[in-house]
Amino acid sequence: MSSTAALQHSFVVATGRFAVEALLAIGGALSFLGRTTLAIPRTLSSTKSLRRREFMEAVQEAGIETLPLVAFVAFAMGSVLALVGVPQLDRLGAALVAPNLVAIVILREMGALMTGFCMAGRLGSANAAELATHASMAHPPGTRADVDEAFDELVVPRVVAMALMGPLLVLYANAFGLLGSITVGAGLLDIPAVDYVDRTRAAFTAKATLAGLIRGGVFGVAVGLAGCFHGLRSGGGPVAVSQAVRRGVVTAVLGVVVTDVILAIFFNKVRF
Repeated sequence: MSSTAALQHSFVVATGRFAVEALLAIGGALSFLGRTTLAIPRTLSSTKSLRRREFMEAVQEAGIETLPLVAFVAFAMGSVLALVGVPQLDRLGAALVAPNLVAIVILREMGALMTGFCMAGRLGSANAAELATHASMAHPPGTRADVDEAFDELVVPRVVAMALMGPLLVLYANAFGLLGSITVGAGLLDIPAVDYVDRTRAAFTAKATLAGLIRGGVFGVAVGLAGCFHGLRSGGGPVAVSQAVRRGVVTAVLGVVVTDVILAIFFNKVRF
């Protein structure tokens, strides 16, 4: 076999393997999504209800323990938007339009997006690590009951907690993002504080705020599913846990980006 033929053969083999692995990954993700969807009503309707201990721990981790990171990132994001937006619009003689524009961007998009990235980096890795460790010890592969119990105890509390905390974190991020915008706009860019605040308040609409909250809930679900998916699929040992963490974070970030694009297209189509 010539070198060219050998190269073509190896390329075909590599492409085939990639396609098979991609299809298996998609099938596994769809199966996981289906099992999670079935586990949520089963868990909520059971006599034990939602596992309170696991749920409260997930709420604390997704909420209180994530607040400092979200506050820092959101404040920095609002400050940067003001630093970039105000000078550019000032060249067009529309500097006072910048506070309104920055506020709309924060409320509709950036507050939720930064929150999603914070959840992906912090909670995606944490969920993957915890489930990889816990599942390998307490829930080895076995019967259907083992699988159902793993979903009820490990997956559902985390996904539900992140779906609930996502919108609340977005509200928190919006507040710090607007605070950063006002601080920089009124403190460094020579715009009267009263005018900047009034222009910022004018941007508050129900649609803009609700769009950000919806994004936060969807991002929370995407991050929760990504971390739990790779955590439960990992094997035993520290290497498997580290791989689950890496894959969980990457998948969570991609999930946030993909769902954000889908929501942006949907909101645009329905003129929301």
